[in-house]
Amino acid sequence: IFWKGRYHLFYPFFPGGVNYWGHLSSTDLVHWHCHTTAITIRPEDPDRNAFAGGSLVNRDGVPTLIYNGLEAGACIATCTDDELIHWKKHPANPVIPIPKEGSPEFGKYKMWDVCGWVDGDYHYCLSGGNTPEDGDVAWLFRSKDLVNWEFRHNFYKSERRWTGIEEDCSCPDFFPIGDKYMLMFISHARGCQYYIGRYENETFYPEQHGRMNWPGGSFFAQESLVDDKGRRIFWAWVPDQRTRERILLSGWSGVYSMPRVLSLADD
Repeated sequence: IFWKGRYHLFYPFFPGGVNYWGHLSSTDLVHWHCHTTAITIRPEDPDRNAFAGGSLVNRDGVPTLIYNGLEAGACIATCTDDELIHWKKHPANPVIPIPKEGSPEFGKYKMWDVCGWVDGDYHYCLSGGNTPEDGDVAWLFRSKDLVNWEFRHNFYKSERRWTGIEEDCSCPDFFPIGDKYMLMFISHARGCQYYIGRYENETFYPEQHGRMNWPGGSFFAQESLVDDKGRRIFWAWVPDQRTRERILLSGWSGVYSMPRVLSLADD
């Protein structure tokens, strides 16, 4: 998220095998400052991990993180200091719980990696995933208060000319670009990719598809922001190619890609 003149990046790390969110910030995209941990996992929290998510400025003008709480569902945290250091989890977490068997919601949707945005009177949340019938798929929710969420419908329809039936829509990121809309996501089978298309009546209609993970590359779990210059800038995780043993001995794994500006070409 870009906030008060600074670029903020949040990233997962794994103390004790549990996902936390770390925090970096910069004013120039070159020099970065490492902050204290943004999202931690405590024994009393309903979220047992903090997996992929995104950020938005909510309808009250407050920076908000929305993330996959894994066994819990979608969770949110808000921040009121301009440096985005101190994040407070909402006491109603998970605000969108995983549907339980026997509930009216069971079988309608799944909760996995999420993103969020504001449009008019509503906050929107997108949860991506896979079904054996549809391949990559995402489900749309909306809320006026970030706590009481209404499931709307399947967000888009995937096609086998573009993606395999085994692919999923993880790490979704949805935003306007030029006179179109873009859904960036990964599949665990093929890495980073995108759809470009129309967004009408809370439904996305993909018109083009492209991949960002070329043969020999390793481009995964992308996220984007808009800065004060109006640039849509995105990063991705470049996963580590070393063995698991070497990774554990070294204490670190993977790097951010270089930042890139996204824009539509003439075609």
